[in-house]
Amino acid sequence: MKIIDYNNSKLWDVCCERHKAKCKLAPNWFIGLLFELSEKRDLSYLKIAIETGTYRGETTKLLSDSFDKVYSIEKYYNNNWYGDKSLLDLYEVIQSENPNISINLGDSVDHLRDILNKYPSEPIMFLLDAHNGPDGPIKKELEIIRDNSNSEKHVIIIDDWGDFVSIHAELKSIIMEINPSYKISETDYGRAGITIIHE
Repeated sequence: MKIIDYNNSKLWDVCCERHKAKCKLAPNWFIGLLFELSEKRDLSYLKIAIETGTYRGETTKLLSDSFDKVYSIEKYYNNNWYGDKSLLDLYEVIQSENPNISINLGDSVDHLRDILNKYPSEPIMFLLDAHNGPDGPIKKELEIIRDNSNSEKHVIIIDDWGDFVSIHAELKSIIMEINPSYKISETDYGRAGITIIHE
């Protein structure tokens, strides 16, 4: 993972004041959390990022600046609940402008397993953001990481952690099965808290 200097980036212009006050290293909650963690431990060994939930690809593009290869997975690329009729043209532009990005259309549960089968021993940064509450794919995504990877050096970010209160115990149990040494660091970043999991 490479650290990018966002001090003079125009991307800060669209960030809310709360973001600017709390997350000072990057104009994106997820990237900011990664950069904060990188101040405490070396993350240069992370070369691959996998994101579930692409939406308009803003985070995807930022990930492509810091990682050699980015896989993003989007199920609702047509008629998604944010109101966009189709994101396919946008995804073509993103991939043509950022050749290290691969946007995969469909269910994260299907694609995540396939991608991990290419890199069974590679440490990966996972951004899990394809959910819509505890009935979404979050539990299955963690199980796929547990069952299809030999690495214990992943970094895992889960968005909207507060939405999963009813299944926190189950999620934490699966996380510790991936690596019993993991630390689960909850933050009040974002809408409902973002959690970052790391050694």
